[in-house]
Amino acid sequence: VCPDIKANDSELVSAVVCFKNQADWTIRCIRALALQEDVSLELFLVNNRSNANELRRVREAVLAYKFPCKIIDYDAPFNFAHMHNRVVRECAKGRYIFALNNDVFLHHTKTLRDMAGWAQFDWVGTVGIMLRYEYGAVQHSGFAARFGGQSRLVRIGNAGDSAFACEDHEVFGNTFAACLMKRSTYESIGGLRELEMMNGFGDVVFNFECLRRGLKNLCLGSHDATHLESASRGLDYEYWEECALERKYPDILQ
Repeated sequence: VCPDIKANDSELVSAVVCFKNQADWTIRCIRALALQEDVSLELFLVNNRSNANELRRVREAVLAYKFPCKIIDYDAPFNFAHMHNRVVRECAKGRYIFALNNDVFLHHTKTLRDMAGWAQFDWVGTVGIMLRYEYGAVQHSGFAARFGGQSRLVRIGNAGDSAFACEDHEVFGNTFAACLMKRSTYESIGGLRELEMMNGFGDVVFNFECLRRGLKNLCLGSHDATHLESASRGLDYEYWEECALERKYPDILQ
């Protein structure tokens, strides 16, 4: 059963892309975003202390596109949650919020249209897509929870290739590397957690809050993108964030 998921192309999608240097990735990301069809788009590029040359290249690149684009300087240590909350609170005007990493490159021209088409329903929380490594293997088709062994902590990670990876299907949650939701959902949940989940598991918490409200998280396997996972942010020590998940969401994790 597949409902009519055609989105109203007059409804605005506010895309948020954070970057620090790596102009090549950011320009490639914007180029793919600019090819999206049947959707109204505004783009906010959050610059986290890029050097002058890299920032200049990004500024010059966005001049080639017709959709509204604003570069916002964020002169503080990288805080994924605060950067997104600030844009949604102070700048974004769209009905939908699209979180997109600068190291994610969309493959299809109707991805945003279909994501917004599914997100329009009252019962939908987040909508993600399949993400692939550069060599083509599936990196993300939703979140997976696995028993952590003797530590007893549940490990939350990416569900890779599966029988449903290429289908549009319900999932535990979606990475905010490429995730769309209604602005009203974002605001009702209170956005991302700026203090205790600033970079690592904030997207997990957001998806869990959707589940607690009876909303479904969907991953569109019919759309995919290349993801240079953690290439921008690098690796962080996130053990205490996992402990916080256990403490706050035992009902879901058990």
